[in-house]
Amino acid sequence: MLRVYGGELFTDFITISESTLARTFMINQSEIEQLLTQLHQRNVVIYEKQKDKPQLTFLTPRFDAPSLPVNVQELNRRKELAMRKVQAAILYTEHPTQCRTRLLQAYFGEKPGEACGICDNCLKKKKAVEAATTAIREQVRDYVALANGPGVSPKQLAHHFAQTDADSLAQLLKLMLAEDEIRYNKNGNLTLNLG
Repeated sequence: MLRVYGGELFTDFITISESTLARTFMINQSEIEQLLTQLHQRNVVIYEKQKDKPQLTFLTPRFDAPSLPVNVQELNRRKELAMRKVQAAILYTEHPTQCRTRLLQAYFGEKPGEACGICDNCLKKKKAVEAATTAIREQVRDYVALANGPGVSPKQLAHHFAQTDADSLAQLLKLMLAEDEIRYNKNGNLTLNLG
């Protein structure tokens, strides 16, 4: 063993390989294990047989349950942190209107940017805007159709739809004119394009 492992055998515990020793002495590994066990029994060496399962060594003494050193402040801090994370996840999943991307950006401390336009809340907003636009479009068609002979002046139309946002109404009228759904007659009034 001294030829294989040197003088360290006398100064410290070292890990040995029974298979390496067996090859060196040209005998079976089981014989090497028996010889080392005999030397251990005679107090010549201290030998712990190699184990095939992982071993665990505790570096500190084991505490009894009543005398466990528990850091209550650290436990409370971790509990509060876990609760904040859960509350943020609940807010994320249950928020009825806010863009999901913006919620994530706010959670991670980033400056919220533009709405993504593809999450469920953005799609709901987009559908609501489209539905409102479609409804106003139908109302404009109906109002213009009532006065289709002389037509409706843009001022009358704006007055009739005073509840509607002026910019949205202007954009809608531009779109309807571009799509040739309505047109200006020779008097400068809006009429339905029947042709």
